[in-house]
Amino acid sequence: MMKIDKWEFDTAAQSRLEALTSIVSPTMEEMPMANHLRTQWGELTNQVKTDVMGNVYASLVGTHPLQVGMVAHIDTVALQITYIQHGGYLQFRCIGLRPHVLAGQPVSVLTANGVVQGVVGFDPTSQYGQPKGLIEDDLWIDLGVNSYKEVSALVQIGDLAVLTPRF
Repeated sequence: MMKIDKWEFDTAAQSRLEALTSIVSPTMEEMPMANHLRTQWGELTNQVKTDVMGNVYASLVGTHPLQVGMVAHIDTVALQITYIQHGGYLQFRCIGLRPHVLAGQPVSVLTANGVVQGVVGFDPTSQYGQPKGLIEDDLWIDLGVNSYKEVSALVQIGDLAVLTPRF
């Protein structure tokens, strides 16, 4: 078991942070992050448990009377594909974020056949800049293909997408 005398942000800490930010773990698909945390914490503690909801707990049992807890979400905000337009664009619903932050964002669509890259576009005739602001109906995901047939061969209704991880 590794003993930590002081906390430093060194090259190893930067590598750990980069690894954490690159894990794609959208809402409803949190296992990649949970597995990573179990592995990492298993190297630093003497007890790692997971409850029925998928929450991961790590403890240094019997080492000190002081107990410290760290609590964080292990999922990331996501988009769920709801419709494929005839021109090849994907409509979606937001899970855990507001649509006004999405215009122009690169996204990774998680499909049964792997990850497909896209970008969030918006209708320039929408209410952008108006009191209502952008809403989901004003936005779409563009995968760079031009037809319903091409897109539907890549993506299915219900697939999830995340903002493309960047460190």
